[in-house]
Amino acid sequence: MGAAAASSRLPVFPLDMVAFPGQQCPLYLFEPRYQVMLHRVLHPESPSHRCFAICPPLEDPLQSQPEAVVGTVVEVTHRHWNDDGSASIVTWGAARVRAPSSALSLTPYGFHELREPAALLVDEEPGSPAVLQPLVETGEHNPVPQGEGTGAEEEVEALVERLEEGLLLHTPREARPATLRKITAERSRGPSAFSLWLSGAMEMTVEEKQEMLEMTVAADRLTALLDMLDAQASTHPPE
Repeated sequence: MGAAAASSRLPVFPLDMVAFPGQQCPLYLFEPRYQVMLHRVLHPESPSHRCFAICPPLEDPLQSQPEAVVGTVVEVTHRHWNDDGSASIVTWGAARVRAPSSALSLTPYGFHELREPAALLVDEEPGSPAVLQPLVETGEHNPVPQGEGTGAEEEVEALVERLEEGLLLHTPREARPATLRKITAERSRGPSAFSLWLSGAMEMTVEEKQEMLEMTVAADRLTALLDMLDAQASTHPPE
């Protein structure tokens, strides 16, 4: 194993919310253990390179653990230390990560880390592989195929078109030009990025957002989003 991967440690921040790749995620860190985590992440010689993983809250240790932890690796892009020692930070979603629960270990500082970089499952769209490269030993991890298994191209394009139509139909008229510009920008990044953006933008429960994050086929995620949009439309008819 290479030196970078051998020394890599990826801190884990359990949070009752879902961060998505390619999206900004502002956070407020007030617990002392996570203030320590941030100090370590931002250290110039940190092996995590300004990154940590946002994952669902860890289960009760007395109960059975899930086989895998699925979350999003985020990079700290801005930070401000407050007078009381808390921190206001802005992060950017780099890529999803899936690792076995057995790879988690509790640090002496009270937060968890993923200590087995080779176990990380990273997909490279639409994240930033350059940020994550030091965390993963090339050839020893198990990446999702490039493009994330988008399904049949025609099927995906049809789903995206229907979602765009539905979104515009249920957007107030005065807001439609801005919404269309945003949709166009997100569509240009590909079906996976578009579906992840929409998963973050649409109103749904944390559990539903986590399900979207864990899907590995863009067509499946787009179909689920379209079903949700149709369900929302039935209870909130367009203007």
